[in-house]
Parts: sequence; structure tokens; C-alpha cells
Amino acid sequence: MSTSSPYTSQPNDMTSVMDSFAPALVGGFISSMIYGITTLQTYMYYMHYPKDALTLKLLVAALWVLDTVHVSFMIHVFYYYLIATYGVPTSFEYVIWSMPVRIPILHQALTIRVFCP
Repeated sequence: MSTSSPYTSQPNDMTSVMDSFAPALVGGFISSMIYGITTLQTYMYYMHYPKDALTLKLLVAALWVLDTVHVSFMIHVFYYYLIATYGVPTSFEYVIWSMPVRIPILHQALTIRVFCP
């Protein structure tokens, strides 16, 4: 009689996919938590500094919108690969549209945060 666990009965190719997506999923959870903190900071900024310059308010709003779009696309990537096409190895033959779109958005947000005082 075999004593193997029912949780390890997956095919080897799906196990390797799950092993490679696990760190990305954990990173996505951490990114989502940081997004929640960013949303709270944005709200607190608008409540406590209503007399700031319009350009600064627009910069804060632009950063929040870019962060929102980035997290939305990240969630879409995880949903597509880990839920919608789970168990379909051919789904990894091409990149879903939201993966390459989110990279320039993240780059733009980082550029604004670094170069704008």
C-alpha cells in the first residue's frame, strides 16, 4: 500500500509550473498589501493637505492611478494563469496581454517617484 499524499499526485510539469508561480503569487500578495497602504496614504494626503498646489495633487492622483492599474493587471495575470487556464500547459505558450502592458506602467510610476521631489 502506498503512503503518498493525495496532494503530491500532480503531474511533474504542473508541479514545476506551480513551483515557479508560488514566489510570484507571494510577491503579488505583498504588492497588493502595499497598494492598500498607498491608497490609505493618498486618502490621508487629500484629507490633511487640501491647500497644496494643484500640480502636487495631480501628481499624487497620477501615481495612485498608475499603481491601481498595475495591481489590476497583476491580478489579471495571476487569474489567467492560475485559475482560468489551470491545468492547461499550452496556455504558457504565449504571454497574456496584461503582462507586457503592466511593465511600462510600473516603469512610469517608478520614474515619477524617483525624479519628482
